[in-house]
Amino acid sequence: MELLRRKISLSLPYAGVFLKRDDNNEADVVTDIEKELYSVGTFVQIHELHDMGDRVRMIVMGHRR
Repeated sequence: MELLRRKISLSLPYAGVFLKRDDNNEADVVTDIEKELYSVGTFVQIHELHDMGDRVRMIVMGHRR
């Protein structure tokens, strides 16, 4: 989350977004990328970032897989 905040402050509003394989996995930290995430993600531009302290809510626009 700190990296996202810094990217917004530096006017670099881009990130990679990946889905978790298990919908029931609500952990905040990914421990095994190969097992927990799908291998194809989306390159997104962050249009809005709402900082809620320990969480952030973003509105993003996907650009490409």
